[in-house]
Amino acid sequence: MDETPESGNLDAPFGTYRISYKVDNGVLLFTRSLEVRAATIPASDYSQVRDFFGRVAGSEQSPVVLLKRYRTSTASSERFCQANDFSAPGD
Repeated sequence: MDETPESGNLDAPFGTYRISYKVDNGVLLFTRSLEVRAATIPASDYSQVRDFFGRVAGSEQSPVVLLKRYRTSTASSERFCQANDFSAPGD
């Protein structure tokens, strides 16, 4: 695991969003929850609602960067190359 987004919480009168990332023994555990509470929201609070759901959407789009790690030994690599004739021309 090379890079994970930040875990976090968003709380507002009309909803709660929680997101967390945890790596345990090479396994990524990604947990998220979104609770939307029924509410009548005045038009004057529209920008707050738009900001909340915009931040939720942005968090959902956050990338996780995974790296492939190769475990090789010289002996097994040589056997693989010999068995599959991966020698360079003229070798």
